[in-house]
Formats: sequence, C-alpha cells, structure tokens
Amino acid sequence: HNGNNIERMRLNDGGLRLPSGYGINFSAHSNTGGMSSELLDDYEEGTWSPSPRFAGSGSGTSGSFNGAYVKIGQQVTLWLNCVFTDKGSFNSGDSLSWANVPFAAISNDHAGFMPGFIHRMQSSKQVAALVNASSFIDMKMCSTGSGGNSDNMVYDDVRDDTHFIFAMSYRTDT
Repeated sequence: HNGNNIERMRLNDGGLRLPSGYGINFSAHSNTGGMSSELLDDYEEGTWSPSPRFAGSGSGTSGSFNGAYVKIGQQVTLWLNCVFTDKGSFNSGDSLSWANVPFAAISNDHAGFMPGFIHRMQSSKQVAALVNASSFIDMKMCSTGSGGNSDNMVYDDVRDDTHFIFAMSYRTDT
C-alpha cells in the first residue's frame, strides 16, 4: 500500500474525511460520451432564506418564507415553502423573483421546476421558474396550449395570502 494515499484519508467520529481537492473517484465504471468528471468532491445541505422581490424590492412584504437545499457536485436542489401575509405595495406589472438563492446558476443554463402546491393565485396561468446567474429565482407564467412565450409572474398575479411550495434543481459552477 502506498503510505501517501492512506495518509490522505481520515476516519473521524464515524465519518470519512478527505482533504480539499480529493473526492470519490468513479473512473472504474464505463462512461458515455461527453462526460467531463468522475470525481464526486462536493456535498452540502442546509437551509436558505427565500426573500420575495417585486421589481427587485422586498419592502413591505411579509409572511413565512422558508427554504432548504442539497448540493451534490454541480447539482443544486432547492425547496421553498412560502406563505405571504402581505405582498406589500408595488406596481401591478412588477415581476416576482426570490432572492438569497444559496448558489448562483451557470449562465444561460436551464432549471427543473417542480411546483408542489400553489394556492390563491390571481392568475389561471401555469407557473414556471428558473434560477438566473445573479442568484435569483425568476418566476414565470405560461398559458397552456397558446404557443406564446412565457411572461413574468407579476405583482397582480399574487395575493396577500398566496402560498408557494415547490422544489427545483439547477446547475452551479461554484
């Protein structure tokens, strides 16, 4: 056995600890074309504080805004459970976004959005979302079957008692 390899791995209080820059290497398995890495070198889980923004401001909004996340390599999965008690005072067309996303998305990438429960919306459109490179979740509204483009979810689409529960996955390069 190579002593250097053994020294890099440490078993501490029931966990395997690897130094920075190392990870679990899966290169012994067969691969598909386009693969860029087989080293799992990052795992993190925690909570985040979603903060609603209309036209970039959260002034006057209140409610219960909670979130959790898991990051595995470049993949981030977020959960959000938010209930407005007051949506504040903004202009009718001000776009809704959520601030404080824990990791910035890769620029021009796509996110997977899984709405679980959306209660008391003013609009009958379907909801979609993406995480942009500025670490905001941009909420979108889509009409089903219309073939038109999506519009931003705006102040008038949300009520003082709107409730969002959703999860989404996206890629980060941090």
